[in-house]
Amino acid sequence: MQKRGFTLLEVLVAVSIVAIIASVAIPQYTKAVQRSYWRTARDILQTIYSGEQVYETDTKTYVDPAGCAWRCIYMDDPNSGTIPVTYSVGGVSKTTFTATATYTTTGKTQTVDENRNWGGTWVMP
Repeated sequence: MQKRGFTLLEVLVAVSIVAIIASVAIPQYTKAVQRSYWRTARDILQTIYSGEQVYETDTKTYVDPAGCAWRCIYMDDPNSGTIPVTYSVGGVSKTTFTATATYTTTGKTQTVDENRNWGGTWVMP
């Protein structure tokens, strides 16, 4: 009668190969997720910037969109999403504003102002 199955050595080799692949794949996956958060934050800041420009064209002043549930700049509240990024608009006056996206995991930020100047400490991973 012939025995079927894997030897201990074959199982150890297979487990070792899976471990090596995982050690390479997990950091790459984490980097891809962080990059997607960064791009999403950048897109939402661009949307906030565009909404502020439209609102300013209509009213000749900028607005803190949190006071009007973000509807005054024609968008839904971006803080209701599931990614770990919070959005705010500060420094609002008749002629200025600064929109900020804060990555809550690290505290790093991206900003855009009324002149479309980008800044902050959160750079693309």
